[in-house]
Amino acid sequence: MHYLEQFQLNVYALVVLVILLVVISTRLRVQSYGKKLLYAVIGITMAAIITDPLTWMFDGTHFVGSYFLEYSTNFLNLLYAPIISSLMLSYVRYRLLGKHVPIWKDLARFIPFWVTLIILIINLIEPIYFQIDTNTNSYSAGPYLALHYVMIGLIYLYMSYITVRYGRKQHKQEIAIFLVFFLLPIVGMTVQIIDEHIQYSWNFIALSILVIFLFLESADGELDFLTKLFNRRSYENYVSQLIERNKAFQVVYIDLDKFKNINDIHGHLSGDKVLIEFARIIEQVFTNRSMLARLGGDEYMIVIEHKIDIEQTVVAIREAVKQGSDFVKELNFSYGFQRYEPGMTVDELYAAVDAKMYQYKRANNNLRRRRSDD
Repeated sequence: MHYLEQFQLNVYALVVLVILLVVISTRLRVQSYGKKLLYAVIGITMAAIITDPLTWMFDGTHFVGSYFLEYSTNFLNLLYAPIISSLMLSYVRYRLLGKHVPIWKDLARFIPFWVTLIILIINLIEPIYFQIDTNTNSYSAGPYLALHYVMIGLIYLYMSYITVRYGRKQHKQEIAIFLVFFLLPIVGMTVQIIDEHIQYSWNFIALSILVIFLFLESADGELDFLTKLFNRRSYENYVSQLIERNKAFQVVYIDLDKFKNINDIHGHLSGDKVLIEFARIIEQVFTNRSMLARLGGDEYMIVIEHKIDIEQTVVAIREAVKQGSDFVKELNFSYGFQRYEPGMTVDELYAAVDAKMYQYKRANNNLRRRRSDD
């Protein structure tokens, strides 16, 4: 009962991870490489959460095999950290850069894992990280254990660095979530260094996994897979709630002109890059209480709950477009602007702003059939 009270947070964390495994395996039908990495992170973290209390339970005990159990559990406890950080780094590379590398190969190339393993093997002969007294079977920290925590901390800081460096084209919310993903383990590890009796290290990693799942993996259904703006369903749900609450708002509907030419001449990959970059542009322009969505193809909808000068806003978008990459700076777009009028339905609002967008398109000789620009 004493150990159950001491490690009750481990029990809670273990239950949360088990539930996550069940949810991921039953509710999320598309098993992406990212989810496979999460499976691996969850599995190793569960093993660490179970192993950690065992190091305390075997400490100072005397029975056949007690020394082996005390030594091996502490050995594994230190080896888990670089394995988990390697998997987390692989997850981030996959989400940010699309790098798909077999898990075993990524781990085989992860230098901190091999450094830790080699030191732990040397530790069998000469205590570096820890030692177990053969007479009392008691654990004591080695003279260089702090190096282990420094190395693991540097790994997470490196992850934060590459997230900021390579995540410029990603959604700001996604970058913030990744940073929380890395910083939580550092917080848990720091607390445990200050007081080794407070076992928060693995629990904070479990919490970071929960954050990633809730805000990235399970939230993907609300977002457009390409631009990370909200999708059409999210837009309609959002507008429906505003109508139910009788809120004042307006919508801006943007359609890229002659976008099909980019796909036909330069390929769909270039077209996708243009769609992503334009999404980032409107994120920069519409920053205050605005909901941005990609309805599909090259169609964007912005829901605004504050006063706006639509002409100045359009000028700001055009100026930002001119500063874009090669294909983006040549873009032109048509737009419609419509204030919500009491009594309008979601469909009526869309029809009104769609008509204004096409009126603008006709007036500027940019009219094309609905889906030819996709």
